[in-house]
Amino acid sequence: MPPPKPYVIPDTPAVTVTVKPVEPTYEHKSPTGNELKAGERLLLGDKLTSNNKRFTAHLQQDGNFVVYDGRRPLWASKTADYGATELVLQPDGNLILLDNHHHAIWASNFVSSGTPVLTIHDDGNLNIVVNGTSIWATNTAQSEKRKKTKRKTKRKNIIIMEKNLKVVIRYMRVKN
Repeated sequence: MPPPKPYVIPDTPAVTVTVKPVEPTYEHKSPTGNELKAGERLLLGDKLTSNNKRFTAHLQQDGNFVVYDGRRPLWASKTADYGATELVLQPDGNLILLDNHHHAIWASNFVSSGTPVLTIHDDGNLNIVVNGTSIWATNTAQSEKRKKTKRKTKRKNIIIMEKNLKVVIRYMRVKN
C-alpha cells in the first residue's frame, strides 16, 4: 500500500492534513451464543451465554468485561471506566478491549497461529482455543451444581416496643 498523500486545504498554504488508512474493522457478533470467532467483536452491553444459560461473559456498559455465574462475578478485566467500547478476538488469537479510537485498553497477550475461538463453557470457564489447544483462560470453572446451604433459623414470637411506645408481638425468624 503506498503511503498516504497529504491533502492541502485551499487558501491555507501553511496547513496540510495527512489522511491515514482506516483501522481494520471487525464483524459485530450478535449477542447470542457462546462463541466469538476470530475477527468478531462484542460491543458494550453484548454478552456470550453458556449453552446451559448459567454463565455469561458480558461487556458491560462501563467497559468492564466480566464472567458471571448468574449474578455473581467470577472474573473481570478490571477495565471499568477506562473507555473500552468493544471486545475483539483478533485473527492471531489475542483478545483485546479497544476504546473508540482503536487503542488497546486490555489484552490477553496470547497469540498463536491457527483459528482462535473464544468460548464460555457450561462450567463457567472462558477460554481461547486454537487448533484444539487452550492458549488463554479465566480459570473460572465451577462445579456442576452450586451447593445451597440452608441457614438454620427458627421462628419465634418476639416482643418489640416501637417508637410510639406500642408493644407489638411479631412472629420472626431468628438465627440459632
